[in-house]
Amino acid sequence: MALNLHTVRSGASPSYFFVHGLFGSAGDWRDVIAELPPERGVLTLNLPGHGGAEPIDSRIATFDQYLDHLARDFQAAIREPVVGVGYSLGGRILLGLWQRIPEMFSALCLVSTFPGFESEEERRQRLRVDGEWIEKLARIPGDEFFSEWYDQPLFARSEWSPDVEGRILTSRAGLRATDLAGIFGVTSAASMPSFWGDLASTSIPVHYVVGSRDVKYLRIAERLAGCNPVISASVIEGAGHLVLLEKPHELARSMYDFVKVGRGFFSP
Repeated sequence: MALNLHTVRSGASPSYFFVHGLFGSAGDWRDVIAELPPERGVLTLNLPGHGGAEPIDSRIATFDQYLDHLARDFQAAIREPVVGVGYSLGGRILLGLWQRIPEMFSALCLVSTFPGFESEEERRQRLRVDGEWIEKLARIPGDEFFSEWYDQPLFARSEWSPDVEGRILTSRAGLRATDLAGIFGVTSAASMPSFWGDLASTSIPVHYVVGSRDVKYLRIAERLAGCNPVISASVIEGAGHLVLLEKPHELARSMYDFVKVGRGFFSP
């Protein structure tokens, strides 16, 4: 299983390294990348089964196994530290890479990212819920599945503009259920470790970005911003969980300010 890494733009260090979320692709970052300073290099990654990448290797059965595999390939491909930018699942992937090869990251920008469960009961509940989604993914047509998926409250779909909704659903239309089920199960939040302790003790700058309509993740942002002085957070007004597609220009500005001055801000 080859690393589906692409150089979008060459430039001076520090380069940005973008990882998309579940059911997305590297293309989800297009409008964000377009807003960033042109002198900065940009790398993107398509996760297995997404954006034309081959499905995950059937021999990989756990989050840790996948991250071990990805870290080896990533370290071989990257020569200088990068600013890691990850949305949702992409943020969890970044946290796993950073835990394994911290020297490869100069900073992290986590967008709508869950740092992990601290309760085994919550972990078991999430495993059950994700199992139901995976079963549904294999059973119902893709357009029906994604309509149900994005009806979850954290996405605040009722507030999407017709243009945003059309772009999101159209971009997911070509995905194959058989390619997605494997990576969904392996990278479920229930299968990953908790990164709360790592974030509380880190010394590299971390910026957390959340949409104002994403209530659960607003609480995470506030907690993270209060647990370590190197962690900052910003709230993107008028966005739900899918900040990178709902408000790409505002997200790019938040990221640029963070990298430029070394910190962001938190405004509830």
